[in-house]
Amino acid sequence: MMAYDRQFVLAVLHNGSPVREINGKVTIPFHSEYKIRLKNKNSDLRAKACVWVDGRKVSNLGDFILNPGETLDLERFLTESMESGRRFKFVPLSDSRVNDPTDEENGIIRVDFYREKGSFNWFKLNYKDPVYPLYKLNMGPNRSNDYSTLKYGTIVITNLSQQGATVEGGRSDQKFIKGSDFETDLFPITLTLRIQAPEEDDLRKTKGPKKSTQVRFCPRCGARRMRKAKFCHRCGERYPKRLGKT
Repeated sequence: MMAYDRQFVLAVLHNGSPVREINGKVTIPFHSEYKIRLKNKNSDLRAKACVWVDGRKVSNLGDFILNPGETLDLERFLTESMESGRRFKFVPLSDSRVNDPTDEENGIIRVDFYREKGSFNWFKLNYKDPVYPLYKLNMGPNRSNDYSTLKYGTIVITNLSQQGATVEGGRSDQKFIKGSDFETDLFPITLTLRIQAPEEDDLRKTKGPKKSTQVRFCPRCGARRMRKAKFCHRCGERYPKRLGKT
């Protein structure tokens, strides 16, 4: 269902449910909006999460803070506003909104989790949202891409027809507020997933049940046909071989 280790979890949600992960990949239809689930499984330590989608940093406003045992279902980019933004939407590489269809990082979600090392002069600010759980955002210095040499070990290359990228979708009112910085381990625990579309064969509509062409009622008097009788038992009318034929 997800990418995880003993401390952190990364998953993709589609229509509110986690998508099954197979060999580092999750499959959702093109033009779908999705959420990124982040979970801190530590029972006594906070963590920061730096989220990347298609090689692009999701938040320009800071890293996400996860309290011990907390889960965050992230649904939007944080480019300018803490109050609202655009949702994550998965589209084919042919979509005009895809910045670089040749980018090898298209379709890849990467999260760097930084576990709390120690606290100093910190305080916690929470926001209240009527729908979503409590989320916090760290407003300390943004980390640069110091770990860009990461190799996506177990992620298998996807068929070209299944490859896609994430663009800005519909409006989201998911809100965040500032939280103070705290010290973390120097090196992160990194989890990755690749989003792909279903194979073309899976997208084809299955044919409905074959429509019967057998004549079941007499076209003249309406009497029900007796199994494979050639003539109506009531009026003697000859049955046509199949519907629409006389």
